[in-house]
Amino acid sequence: MYLTKLAAQNIGPFENALTIKFPFNEAGLPGPIVLVGRNGAGKTTILAHVADALYEFCADHFNDLLPQHGLTRAYFKVCGPTNQRSGSPFGFFFLEFRHGDNAFQYLDKTGALTLEELQAKLGGPLTIPGWQNGESQKLSSDSKLFREIFVNEVHAFFPAHRFEHPNWLNSERSQIRDGFSFRPRFSDRLDKPLVVAQSAESNRGWMLDVLLDMHNYQDASLWEASNIILRAVLGRPDVRFGVGPRTGASRVSVCNAKGDAIIPTMSHLSGGQASLLSLFLTILRYGDKGRITKLDEITGIVMVDEIEGHLDTRLQCERLPSLIKLFPRMQFIITSHSPLFLLGMERALSPDGFEVIDLPSSRKISPTDFCEYHAIVDGLNLVDTVKTVEKDVVVFVEGETDKTILDEAWKKLCADRLAPFVFVNAYSCTLIRATLKRNEVFDESPTKTFIGLLDFDDAYNEWNSAVNERKERWQLDPSASDETGRLAKHPVRKGFLALLPVPQFRSQFAGERYGSDSCVSIELLFPDEYLVDCVREREVTGGGKKLEFRDDRKAEFAAKVASLPVEAFGAFKAVFALLEDIIGGRRPGVAVLRQS
Repeated sequence: MYLTKLAAQNIGPFENALTIKFPFNEAGLPGPIVLVGRNGAGKTTILAHVADALYEFCADHFNDLLPQHGLTRAYFKVCGPTNQRSGSPFGFFFLEFRHGDNAFQYLDKTGALTLEELQAKLGGPLTIPGWQNGESQKLSSDSKLFREIFVNEVHAFFPAHRFEHPNWLNSERSQIRDGFSFRPRFSDRLDKPLVVAQSAESNRGWMLDVLLDMHNYQDASLWEASNIILRAVLGRPDVRFGVGPRTGASRVSVCNAKGDAIIPTMSHLSGGQASLLSLFLTILRYGDKGRITKLDEITGIVMVDEIEGHLDTRLQCERLPSLIKLFPRMQFIITSHSPLFLLGMERALSPDGFEVIDLPSSRKISPTDFCEYHAIVDGLNLVDTVKTVEKDVVVFVEGETDKTILDEAWKKLCADRLAPFVFVNAYSCTLIRATLKRNEVFDESPTKTFIGLLDFDDAYNEWNSAVNERKERWQLDPSASDETGRLAKHPVRKGFLALLPVPQFRSQFAGERYGSDSCVSIELLFPDEYLVDCVREREVTGGGKKLEFRDDRKAEFAAKVASLPVEAFGAFKAVFALLEDIIGGRRPGVAVLRQS
């Protein structure tokens, strides 16, 4: 069974209608799909709904997947208005799966949406029974085929918080010895959890069972398949799994071609190696439960959230794509922030062998179109960029639209004089802070002062962590406030990190009391009357709301700020006062800092 179509609207960040058709090659095999986008773009929202659909399909056929409450069962994901975008009249998330000639559908819908309206949005009929207008509902197909599908295929969701215990961790769980499995099998148990956060212990016990079967029945296919995965993870063709004596610390080790143990236990692998090995051995183990022992014959859906977690550059770019390539019949649905992983996929599978979908737009892009790719490339060039700047004060901002707006604000408010600083696009708050930690930035431009100007939103975390960093703690300006702009100075160099001053009309949305829940960006320094159709509200976990300036409107808005009247730029006076006070040392706290 594979996922073929997704459609959603007014759920999470998907204000506009979202449609994704999943790729298949001419032979009908699924291509991996990688969902990319900034935090909050909806990547995990999609995975959560797909996982929920799988639970709905099989939970009534197996009793070991979700907790039982009397004669009923729990749900994996709640449905109802809590998932619907604030202020929208309806919301829905629709998925369609296919297994041979059979189609299965899943729908989570809220609000005032008629069946006819939904079918028009889907471009086809809704075949799930039980539809009721005007009610929040979770509907899904049911089929006798589900028992066969979930027993024989591999369906799993590896969340971003997956973690395997290292050998040095002193806990009872890490002291469990590897052993054979003696769990009885029951027909109403799937024995394959859909959400897999940890699996190393189960994999080790399974491998002992595989070894015993190999000696008893002379079938080495699973053992060899396990070794193929191990070699791909370690990047060494000469290694294999070894089995130690029953009196040893661990039964399963990694051996070289001579049979010598070079890694004493699977727990001695690095975090990245352990993560990859556990993930792909779990796919093989789940395939084995369906009596499939060859890597290229295992079918199903595997979702991996933030797949680059724990992985170094080589694991992301080389090993991980090669492991995915071992399973051509698996449908991989992956989220990632890593341009290196995307470039590795392109090299391993060819540009046509997988798809990259940018969210929330659902636009198909190439690895080099990914915004994080440009941020890294351009960030590496910032040292050379600032060397060519003639002015002695460089202000790093979080994007090209921020630079455009600030340049125009200076022209409006200070038309009679030249700015004593220059704005430079540094792409993100993380890259700004990373740039100001690089000694070569200051060494290559010793006469310059560098100021990182961060939005007062989740960039607060970068500012706050700099202030509290133990090794290189930035010095806080104690006289600063939300209204004048929070400020910190590099402990040694001529570098500063500042948060946008918060105007009074935005004080309920940003400030030190809100921390990273603040939400004031450059665009929100303009009053509401200039932001029509550009701003949306989002409910915050635990209550309250946040304003968000829509990403898809930033370029358009920045292009038209030149046409706005001068009174629209009133809040920018505090921004420029902050920058000029830094330069002149007129802030009481800064004057002290500059003498340190």
